[in-house]
Amino acid sequence: MDSKDYNLPRYNESVPTIMAQDYATSEADTWLKKISKFDGFVFVTPEYKKAVISGLKDGIDYLYVEWNNKSVMVRNSK
Repeated sequence: MDSKDYNLPRYNESVPTIMAQDYATSEADTWLKKISKFDGFVFVTPEYKKAVISGLKDGIDYLYVEWNNKSVMVRNSK
């Protein structure tokens, strides 16, 4: 799965997703349905200033409940 296939816009929700799951964009709803299907994730991503890239951070921030109780591994590529 490649997150770029979901065309998420830059994160711009009016209410943080930890407080409400009323997503403003239809892309977020599509993303929610996909992420909800999995039990865990492996992220292979380039590193930027010792952190994950902003596009991945936005993709994570778009959801909250859907990430709970799932295993995650982050592997920085070079």
